[in-house]
Amino acid sequence: DDANSRPDASASRWIIDFNDRALDECNQYPLALYRIRELVYPERQKSLRKARRERWWQYAEKAPGMRRAISGLNEALAITLVSKIAMPVRVRTDQIISNRLAVFATDSFAFQAILSSSAHWLWAVKYSTTLETRINYTPLDVFETFPRPEETKELAAIGEALEEARRE
Repeated sequence: DDANSRPDASASRWIIDFNDRALDECNQYPLALYRIRELVYPERQKSLRKARRERWWQYAEKAPGMRRAISGLNEALAITLVSKIAMPVRVRTDQIISNRLAVFATDSFAFQAILSSSAHWLWAVKYSTTLETRINYTPLDVFETFPRPEETKELAAIGEALEEARRE
């Protein structure tokens, strides 16, 4: 919802993310650790996954590969996996990105223009599955098979104009 309804695609909620820190390191943040101990710990002890029970203070789905891929970027492109529009948005990389988004490790405006094109949307409609009346965007079936043109300065200008209009 945030990606498709907020002008800056920012998250409307907050989480505590200790990433790979050891529990001892987390003691430097007593209020955050207290909150996790009160709200997360009891739920994690019910988990069928041993790793979640043992590392209860760490965010469950850390997505290390994605974090590495976007680490040098301030923004990345993302598409909501289940949506009527399948339109890319720019998301800040200094936040936890929902697992309900397909994330592209690029901040290229030309790439944004390509993914915003009617050709890409029609490709997504044709090669995605559906969930009720919405496109269930599957990166392997849609993105990986989509024939992408070369990124040009003209496409970059179109992508920048599109982004500016979308944010307004």
